[in-house]
Amino acid sequence: MKNLWFKIPQETINKPSTLVEDGKITFTLSPWDVPTAFKSSVIGEDLVIEFKYMSEEKVFTLKEKNAVLKVGNNSGRVYKATIKDFAKSDAQTGSFNAELLLEFIIEPALQESKVSKNNLDALKNFFKSETYRHDLLPA
Repeated sequence: MKNLWFKIPQETINKPSTLVEDGKITFTLSPWDVPTAFKSSVIGEDLVIEFKYMSEEKVFTLKEKNAVLKVGNNSGRVYKATIKDFAKSDAQTGSFNAELLLEFIIEPALQESKVSKNNLDALKNFFKSETYRHDLLPA
């Protein structure tokens, strides 16, 4: 079980996007919506991923079919995600499955208006990044 926090440099998952029409406009996510660190552990068959941000706040629980999320009361940021039976489903594929994480965390959360879209975009970039895959699933 890993209890170490792994730092996430902003530039790793907060990549600028550019819109060019009558002029050039560059967008980035607010650094307040981008996690600064993460840690993960397996408890039974469940994968637990926790995120740190530039500030902390009280959270509420959002229960979904395959996941339980701890979400910031004011910001809508995901602070903790518990993915139920992830170890079983990941063992079936024999490898890390970022798409499964996105399906369990991101897609259900998008349906909930209390979850920040910018934070979810940052988490999508995080889960799709090759950089942290070896640290995301505990050994």
